[in-house]
This record gives sequence, C-alpha cells and structure tokens, in this order.
Amino acid sequence: ALGKMPITVAVIYSPADSPRERTTFFQQLQPDLSNVNLLFGDFNCVMQEEDWSLVLAHWLDSLSLHEALVAVGLIDALPPSSPHTFTSPSSYTTRLNRVYYAPNSVRAPKCLTLNNLALSDHSLLLFEVRKHTH
Repeated sequence: ALGKMPITVAVIYSPADSPRERTTFFQQLQPDLSNVNLLFGDFNCVMQEEDWSLVLAHWLDSLSLHEALVAVGLIDALPPSSPHTFTSPSSYTTRLNRVYYAPNSVRAPKCLTLNNLALSDHSLLLFEVRKHTH
C-alpha cells in the first residue's frame, strides 16, 4: 500500500507463440484488470510504430490489449519515444515490456532505469511509484 491507499499490482507474461493466443489471453485478462492500479509485464506485442525497429503490422493482439487497457482505464507509463526493451536474436528491437497505470489512483510511475545489462534479451525496467498528493 502507498500510505493508507491499497494498490493492486498485476504482473503478466503474455503468450509468445502467436498473435491469436495473445488475443485470447488479453480478452480473457480484461475482467481481472478492473481493480488493478499497476500492470507490469512482457506483453509480447507492439502497440505503435515507435515500438518496433521494423515495419509495424497492426495485429489483432495489439488491438485486444488496447481495448482491455481502455476498458479499465490503464495508460502507458512511458512516452511513445521510449527505448525498446527487447532485442531479438536476429537483431530487431521492440518495446515488449511495459508498465501501465491507473492515473486516478497513482501518479505516473517514474522510470529510474531502462537498460540492457547483457543478462537477457530483455532490458531491466526499474520504476518508482508514488501515491497522489491531493
């Protein structure tokens, strides 16, 4: 809890194998997100052109994730120009790892670190979260 305000955090790893699996995953996940204040995870899909070093194809999985986020009022904690968080073996990069937050309950999480420590094909994301001061 931040102060006396309880927060609900969800951390996900969405299916990596196919857009169809991710679409189903995001559709089934939406009801469980209704009380979530912070959503962290590897979403395995791109949401906008800036999230991809190749030509972006708008897939159904991205649309399903977008619809789920809008339905529960979660927004991306980082601007569209944010660094990519994943490097594939074939050297393309994407922003698959993201943080979403409910602006009515917490302030925008502050990104403290976004770097690749050469320990993984995903970058380390470190955020600071603070409650609203009304």
